[in-house]
Amino acid sequence: MKKTAQIQNLDHLIIKTVRLDTWLYRTRLVKTRTAATAIIISGKIRITRNGVTKRIKKPSTPINSGDQVSFIHFNRLIQVEMVASPKRRVSAVEAKSLYIDHESS
Repeated sequence: MKKTAQIQNLDHLIIKTVRLDTWLYRTRLVKTRTAATAIIISGKIRITRNGVTKRIKKPSTPINSGDQVSFIHFNRLIQVEMVASPKRRVSAVEAKSLYIDHESS
């Protein structure tokens, strides 16, 4: 199944703009929202939007579709592009359809 078809199946769950810490948690990139907040506050997150990369230190920073998020988690570089955001935490299979993985390590 193509990513667009998977996303269309989740249309009732998708919102456009969301807090960064919430998105990391709901898409299962981190285990807890508290862990997401800790990673963000420590300055390990970078968001690339419209070709401009910024270090983020506020968990409440809004992110949108097309934003690229990069961070190191457990000594692993994670680079993903936000496709959509669910209204609640979804299964691991559904979560993978909500971002494009650009991981380089």
